[in-house]
Amino acid sequence: MLLLNWYTYSEHAPFYLGSSAAIRSGRPTILDFQEAAAPASTVQAVAAGTATFGYADVPTMIKAASKGAPVVAVGVALQTRRCR
Repeated sequence: MLLLNWYTYSEHAPFYLGSSAAIRSGRPTILDFQEAAAPASTVQAVAAGTATFGYADVPTMIKAASKGAPVVAVGVALQTRRCR
């Protein structure tokens, strides 16, 4: 299960698009998407083992990890790079 950081909105489109593409190609998808009330509740659920994966902002995850929560960041999304 992938626990989102909020109610479903446009930021989550890549997850749904990827899952839909996998289904159309005949590959099974292992993700079930669920909404959360806030990023902190997403991190707490992953730390407690009630969610397999979570999508939350890194500062929230770091704050929880610094207090001993067994969570790690495996990637980032929505990053921009400014070219000069």
